[in-house]
Amino acid sequence: MSHSNPYFDISKKIGAATAIVVIIVINSYSTKCGVRMANLFCVLKLAALGVLMVLGVWKLAEGGTENIRVGFRNTNLNPGTWTTAFFAALWSYSGWNCINMMSGR
Repeated sequence: MSHSNPYFDISKKIGAATAIVVIIVINSYSTKCGVRMANLFCVLKLAALGVLMVLGVWKLAEGGTENIRVGFRNTNLNPGTWTTAFFAALWSYSGWNCINMMSGR
């Protein structure tokens, strides 16, 4: 779908609203069904990560290391900068984890 299509933004909003309504209906129907849905999505996320890891290892095994050789050139090695980046990443993932935990309640 092209980003210049005038219906692109509205279709994204309709898709997101539909997903929210479906999740609300499933969680309202039964908590057990909501937990099963959350478990299914967790398994699907882990499967997607596994596929990405396998594809990455496959690409490395074929010799695709051109981006690794130059990927960290001009990197800031200041520990304070790295610490700030790690805390920002952990904070953002923690918020998503809370959303997953609270959706069942």
